[in-house]
Amino acid sequence: MPTYILTWNPERWNPEEWQRAFPVYVRQTKTGKMPEFDWSTGNRKTVQTGDRLFLFRQHTERGLIGSGYASGPSHVKPHWNESRDDLQNCVTVRWDCVVEPANVLSVAELEAANLGVPWSALLGSGVVVPEQSTARLEQLWEHHLEAIGRRGAEVKSQGRHWWVNQNQTYEAESRGGYVWSPKRNKNGARNQFYENMRELAPGDRIFSFREGYIAAVGVVQSYCYEAPKPNEFGAAGKN
Repeated sequence: MPTYILTWNPERWNPEEWQRAFPVYVRQTKTGKMPEFDWSTGNRKTVQTGDRLFLFRQHTERGLIGSGYASGPSHVKPHWNESRDDLQNCVTVRWDCVVEPANVLSVAELEAANLGVPWSALLGSGVVVPEQSTARLEQLWEHHLEAIGRRGAEVKSQGRHWWVNQNQTYEAESRGGYVWSPKRNKNGARNQFYENMRELAPGDRIFSFREGYIAAVGVVQSYCYEAPKPNEFGAAGKN
């Protein structure tokens, strides 16, 4: 799973709407909620669903200020600068933690870790973190959250457990290392079991129930994302 650095320079983009929304996102992630909103990826067009994302604050109080996962692939939308008539590359991020500017993981700490990221010369969003440095970055971020009395939704969720009935689809899902469900019932009605798929988060445990017994226990590796019904299901898995 690739990891990218997104950037935010409040001197260039800090509209009133964002100023009102930002404290709300901080409060929401404090309670384990995971708000979603789009962010520019600069020239980067390769972000995929489930990729890891960190938000780096530029200019003043510089450092990492948030983290989350891509809830969809890269897409384009009108540029955030309303004076421009072109499009920008974006990704919808499901944020697991956003902190106040006073609590960023500082550039000094990031540079001391030698992660191979040019923290003092980030020119825009979409910078790739070297694969060999991603685990260390996660560790730094988690230790920082603990130090400031914050823990991301990813950590909060580790105590959650989910029961999944997989009688017909167990073989395909266990081989593929995934769970899949429709979004709605055949008649278009909401189904709470299907809705619960959107609540799964990295670290959650899944108990796979099949033919009267628990066949497997797994650990969630990414947030929920859209995908077509797997071909290997065949006629199984109809709702």
